[in-house]
Amino acid sequence: MKSVAFAVIASLLAPSMSFAAQTPVNDSWSTVRKWKPGAEVTVQTRSSESRRRYFISVDDEGVTLLNLSSVGLSSGVARALRQAASESPDHFAMADGVTFKLDEHASLSKAGLFVASQKIAEYDEVVERIVRKDVEAGTVVLDVKKGMPVGKQLLITLGVIVVSPIVIYAIACAAKRCD
Repeated sequence: MKSVAFAVIASLLAPSMSFAAQTPVNDSWSTVRKWKPGAEVTVQTRSSESRRRYFISVDDEGVTLLNLSSVGLSSGVARALRQAASESPDHFAMADGVTFKLDEHASLSKAGLFVASQKIAEYDEVVERIVRKDVEAGTVVLDVKKGMPVGKQLLITLGVIVVSPIVIYAIACAAKRCD
């Protein structure tokens, strides 16, 4: 009976863990076009380690990504940038002289990222552009993190672990007429 319970739990756990797998997308530019703004992206070049970025937008020439790791950003500014990338990705394609207000203290323009009226980063340090031909040629590899967050996976896994023995006991009792 315990081996059946273990097999059921193991089979239920395996699919939930596969949701977190990252899928390479170099094979199709149309796949990149399906990404949602704000999605976490891993960028890898032949000469560098992988870097975490956040997807902003894509067009025929390339992909635009948000880089939160190049400069020391406070968690509030980083959160505001990620939220803006998710909710207002069009604001990142800025014309000269246009300022995008992230919150009451932070703003972004072609002149840079400003917090409390002080410049803390250049625009190109925060907003990166990767050319389409580099992605299609495999010079730059982009992977988008798919699936649900680890916290949700853990909750589902714990739920399965708790509920599985109850379901198995109910099935066994139904077969043997436990009263």
